[in-house]
Amino acid sequence: MLANSVGEQLYQESTHFLFELIQNADDNSYSPGVAPTLTFTLDGRFLRVDCNETGFQPNHVQALCSVAMSTKTVPGKGSQYVGEKGLGFKSVFKVADVVWISSGFYTFKLDKHTELGMIGPVWDEFPSETKPGYTSFYLQLSSNCNMQELRNDLLNLDSSSLLFLRKLATVKILIRQGKAATETVLRKETKETGKPGMVVTTLHRNKESQTFVVCKKTIGELPRETRRSGSLQSEVCLAFPLDAKLKPQIGPQSVYAFLPVRSYGFSVNPLPPSSSSGRTLFPNAYDL
Repeated sequence: MLANSVGEQLYQESTHFLFELIQNADDNSYSPGVAPTLTFTLDGRFLRVDCNETGFQPNHVQALCSVAMSTKTVPGKGSQYVGEKGLGFKSVFKVADVVWISSGFYTFKLDKHTELGMIGPVWDEFPSETKPGYTSFYLQLSSNCNMQELRNDLLNLDSSSLLFLRKLATVKILIRQGKAATETVLRKETKETGKPGMVVTTLHRNKESQTFVVCKKTIGELPRETRRSGSLQSEVCLAFPLDAKLKPQIGPQSVYAFLPVRSYGFSVNPLPPSSSSGRTLFPNAYDL
């Protein structure tokens, strides 16, 4: 009862689990030279999720099949992870009855309709072809899953979801309906500017793109937080959108906690290059 309550009441919106899976993918470990990539494939009433991470270790399986336990709460490492609840994966049970997992040497399922099914793994064959070098989830969607809402949320995933993530560089979305298929690719490219704490990030959504100047600053000596044991500093990032001519693009911006949270209507006006202060909010952004 506890596991079901945790998983089903974690978020009000059933499709929030998509962001939880994106969050987990950003926290994963990747082999050198591998471009971190997450792929969603919706086919009928099944959703497959593939990530080219290094694969599960025993502690990952234990965390996945436990309540209020996370592999992310490492002393001194709290600020390096997006998530903190250790319950994010269980949000998939808002839309799924059964989830099969294949990663490394592990292949098992979790079935929420069995006793302790959300935390009791059962060894089982993966119901689809496995991909070597990937961690894969195969979700059997519930009868009460709103398929139209899920399709819309997948189609509307925006490249801005990648803006402040640390590792994940590509998200692919494939939706199959009969013989028809729709594919969307979200991609992030980052370029150093030679200035400490400043990079240029370009987000792509298929053929569309948007460029940002991203400024980062580490803040230290923070108050202690029990959920982030040993983490006494945090990185604050501001992203300023640029137009096609690399000029500041003024408009309301969203607030992020790694992933988009909501729009608060913040709109920052940079000082023009000719201002009396002799500097701008975008150092050299006009001639990047």
